Amino acid sequence: MLGLDRLTKILPIIRKKGRKLKSPEGAIAQACVNKSQLRVTIEDGEEKYRSFFVGMNNKNKKELYIDALTRNSKHDFLAPNRTRITIFFEMNGIQYNFTTKFLGLVVFGGFDSLKIRMPKTIKQGQRRKAFRIEPSLDYPAYIRIKNGDLVKALDISGAGASFRMKSPLEPGTVIPVSLKLPDRDNFLKADFEVIVTQRDSTRLRAKKVTVGEYKIRGRFRGLASASRQFIHYYVANRQRELIHLMN
Repeated sequence: MLGLDRLTKILPIIRKKGRKLKSPEGAIAQACVNKSQLRVTIEDGEEKYRSFFVGMNNKNKKELYIDALTRNSKHDFLAPNRTRITIFFEMNGIQYNFTTKFLGLVVFGGFDSLKIRMPKTIKQGQRRKAFRIEPSLDYPAYIRIKNGDLVKALDISGAGASFRMKSPLEPGTVIPVSLKLPDRDNFLKADFEVIVTQRDSTRLRAKKVTVGEYKIRGRFRGLASASRQFIHYYVANRQRELIHLMN
């Protein structure tokens, strides 16, 4: 039987989507495809704006575009070629950020957008320490959310989980949830803080219907220590199962 130390070394190898991106262009190109959500700060200000990557300039590789920070505004608080903005985003559990200059307001891809300079470097944070696993299709884990709906957990760890909903939840939102693990009869109660809401449609071919328009990912808050231990125990067993299937 493999110990947890051994498991934590092997599991990242099988998590292909955890590979590091080597260049700013590569990371941003992937983020544009994902329409990754952003947090934006102006100069050294504390106010944070929500936005998302709109796209890159295929002709001028030094420019990229993000969605407008506010609606019905000329963005007079931004000075072209002078104002510095810092952008934070996350992909595959890794935090990225970079500081760049605002170049002007444009319409790109049908969106009112901010044209910004492609950064020379992107700072990359550490991957979260808590490993998330995908529950078995035969023995799923369920999350009861605030409106009473029972949804399947797409992945889960002692720190958080993700699931799909038909309506988005604003990042930073905190809702009460109940978690049902396949190896336990009772629900584990906690608060859930939304970190990322990403459009993630899955179409069922046979019925031609769309399920779960939005992927919600976040962290557990106020989870009792006993409940967290139950989750860690479940995750460790599921890790062993996944490694066994690969051998």
